[in-house]
Amino acid sequence: MLRRTYLGLSFDSSRIQAVALHRQGKGVQLQAARSFALKPGALNPSLRDANLANPQEIAEIISEVLQPLAGREDRLALSLPDQAGRVILTEIEAPFKTKQEGLDILRWQLKKSLPSELSDICLDFFVLNRGDTGRLRVVTSIMDCGVLDQYQDAVEQAGYHALLIDFHSFNLFNYYRTRLDMGEDFIFIGLEGRVLSLEIFQGRVLVFHRVRDIAEDPDQVFQELNRSLVGVQGGQTALRRCAVYLHCDWANAGTLRESLAGLFEKELQLLDPHVDRLMSPAAQSLGRPGTSVVAAIGVGERLLWGAA
Repeated sequence: MLRRTYLGLSFDSSRIQAVALHRQGKGVQLQAARSFALKPGALNPSLRDANLANPQEIAEIISEVLQPLAGREDRLALSLPDQAGRVILTEIEAPFKTKQEGLDILRWQLKKSLPSELSDICLDFFVLNRGDTGRLRVVTSIMDCGVLDQYQDAVEQAGYHALLIDFHSFNLFNYYRTRLDMGEDFIFIGLEGRVLSLEIFQGRVLVFHRVRDIAEDPDQVFQELNRSLVGVQGGQTALRRCAVYLHCDWANAGTLRESLAGLFEKELQLLDPHVDRLMSPAAQSLGRPGTSVVAAIGVGERLLWGAA
């Protein structure tokens, strides 16, 4: 019997990456991975401006990247650059019975926080937990509808349909979330190319999220993280009990880890995704994909386990 293929597709300013996954018992097997390097300026992640300089060209690239992986599958999960949208952590006091009611409440509650320069906002949310008072803590994702349509239209022009869409930082974390027990209180740092993400969890619940463009310079990473941590609820006392995990695709990741140890007053755990452990024999014959394929796997797995 043919097994269903689950496709994960990841965009950033420098490349498009795709993976094909199969369910393997209680785990996941990576059947293949492909990457396409983009020309400078082909994709410019932005909250308000068009992201794709030539949507038709991007559609052709998507088709070229996915066709050898997809077989007859035309459904996929899509990972978008964080800079193409915005994430807001908030609480909902009023109860709601349907997803649409929740969206309506959030639109009203966040009307002063929503970007005023966006005329047509696409909004979605995920409930993180319910407090003792009944308040719901939620993470809300926001995009300009025109920006989102650009990505979706390119995928559809290539002959595919995005069933799940989320931001890169969340999909990056999702890869490790299912493979590593990080504890109750922890910090997750993602660093790929010139994009730095910082997520802080207390009681396994996300309490802080920030993404910044950064130069490939350890000193600038140190300074940006230091600025971000100043505003964390609970301050340094809360952070001292957190374990710190670092995903980094820089060649000098070990040096960066050492320089950040002084900031957190502890040794950071440098994460190895061990992508090779997921690879089928056929995939292994093609060589090990880079660390940056992790977000594509992370979003593909969300589609796979959501269909379980």
